[in-house]
Amino acid sequence: DYFQTTYKFLEMSPHVLIPMHGRINLWPKHMLCGYLKNRKAREASILQSIENGAQTLFDIVSKTYCDVDRKLWIPASFNVRLHVDHLNSQHKLPKDFSTEKFESSCGTHFIFWWGVAYAQARSSPALIIAASALAAGGLAIAYALRRKNGNQP
Repeated sequence: DYFQTTYKFLEMSPHVLIPMHGRINLWPKHMLCGYLKNRKAREASILQSIENGAQTLFDIVSKTYCDVDRKLWIPASFNVRLHVDHLNSQHKLPKDFSTEKFESSCGTHFIFWWGVAYAQARSSPALIIAASALAAGGLAIAYALRRKNGNQP
C-alpha cells in the first residue's frame, strides 16, 4: 500500500533520499509529506467523482484527470484502480457504487472510450478510424468469447 510505505519512510526519518529518478533530496520529510498530500488530494477527487455519479473507470479517469493530457490517462487509470481498491477496503465508497460494474469497465471498455476521447482531442481522422477499427475488433472478440463460453445474446 502506497500510504503505508510512505508512512514507514517517514517513521525512519531519513536525512536524505535518493530516488530512482531526479535529484538527491536533502529534505525527505517535506518531499514525503508532499507525496502523501498529493495522493490524498487525488483520492478525494476520485471519491468526489464517484459521489457525483461516475461508475466506470473511464468516467472516473475523465473527470478526475480532465486537466491532464489524454495520452496519460492509461497510466492514470492504474492509479484510479488502486485508489478505488483502497477506498473500498476502507468502506468509503457510496453504497450505490458497484465494484463489479467498475471492475467490468476496466478492460476493453476503458480502452475503447479512451481511444474515442483521445481521437476527439486530436481531431485526427486517422485516429478516429483507428479507434473505430479497434472498437470493432474488440466487440468481435468479445462476441466470439461469449459464444464460445455458451453465453449467447
